[in-house]
Amino acid sequence: MPTLSINARAKQPLAELSAFLQTHAQTRVLFVAESRGRREALEEILAPLKLSLPHADSFHDFIASAPLMPLPKAWWTAAYG
Repeated sequence: MPTLSINARAKQPLAELSAFLQTHAQTRVLFVAESRGRREALEEILAPLKLSLPHADSFHDFIASAPLMPLPKAWWTAAYG
């Protein structure tokens, strides 16, 4: 996992995170905050990235909200002939 720190002194503090998200556009990413106040602070920090940040009340809810992804035909064929 790459370092995705926010460098407040940099010209673009979110550059590492932004690059990761662009490179892994199809990957779901979970941001975790301990309270509503911290979630709001995190949303403010991430606002320049213009992300869509749906809320989940638990990790289970996050996993359950995952869109179903079809398996590639090669996997299906290998598993079930």
